[in-house]
Amino acid sequence: MSRRSLILLFLLLLVPALAITLPLRVGLKLSGGEPGPVSALAAEGSIWSGRLIDARIGAAPLGDPEVGLKFWPLLVGRQRLVIEADAVPAMMDAQYSALGFQRSGERWVGELPLGQK
Repeated sequence: MSRRSLILLFLLLLVPALAITLPLRVGLKLSGGEPGPVSALAAEGSIWSGRLIDARIGAAPLGDPEVGLKFWPLLVGRQRLVIEADAVPAMMDAQYSALGFQRSGERWVGELPLGQK
């Protein structure tokens, strides 16, 4: 293999490796901010499997939900973040439902668009 071929191979492998390991906090900043009405004190993990720390929907606490970017919608230009939160107080059920979240056993699962205020 020539040196040029090795450099090209390296670059072809580097781009997917960076996309796979992109930190969640960097991904949220690149997308234009936090998802919809959700704010968080911190974000950890990768954009595919991470966690928001002390997240809130408006003024209501969401806890530390697991989050991840959906791959297939991203291919067609739609950035959507899947959020899974543990059970919340019954008084917040209506707020989660209004955001399109659905109850899945003892957890709430929903999707929010990224980069839209």
